[in-house]
Amino acid sequence: MNIFYPLHSLRPHLKARVNEWDLQDLLFSYSLTTAKTQSGITLCLHQRETNFSVFMDMEEQRHCLRINRFAMTEDARLEQLSDGLFDAAIIELVLQALNLVFLCADCQEQHEAIFSLTDEEAHHLNVIKSCFEEISSHTTVEGKRTFLTLLTSSCNYDVFTQHTHILTTKIRQELWKRQRIDPLIRQYLQNPRQPLTPAFIELKEQNVPDIMGNVIAFPKFVTNR
Repeated sequence: MNIFYPLHSLRPHLKARVNEWDLQDLLFSYSLTTAKTQSGITLCLHQRETNFSVFMDMEEQRHCLRINRFAMTEDARLEQLSDGLFDAAIIELVLQALNLVFLCADCQEQHEAIFSLTDEEAHHLNVIKSCFEEISSHTTVEGKRTFLTLLTSSCNYDVFTQHTHILTTKIRQELWKRQRIDPLIRQYLQNPRQPLTPAFIELKEQNVPDIMGNVIAFPKFVTNR
């Protein structure tokens, strides 16, 4: 049985886990900042290459972990230049944020996490909607909120990782297809871990080496298990 850890005491552990993520499994790299609050902690998961971030406010409750904020900051310029790379960045950021939710729930021996979010915040989680046990809307003193219940036992985490594997494989397949017509995707895949700064995204297509000589290897198909 795990030892119960108060949320604020998890901050060094969470940062260490983010630093240990295997970059071979990810399109982007991450850093985590944390802050102690009166009722729990605030996490800010930052995607280095895109400068996107997700902010989560967590608090301890008797029978569950509660997430009262899931707010994202993003750069609309990337969506205008490459919607494929933009979507991949958003999806991976959401999935990695949920990995942290599972980790916090495990350390606290909680078998479910309850999200209480605005419609805009809840919309970010649509990509993994099938992993939630229950979704409902209610009017609270703070206004209308969407409540999402995520079961967080070890077997539920296994299901989540299977969904993540299928989804990330599909993303890589889509990027492989789009790189032939999207110079920004091609540039990033040829130069991974490079910040998507204005100087990078303004590179002209004619400055990119020959397309057919630099197409990345085709990712493996998703197989049913």
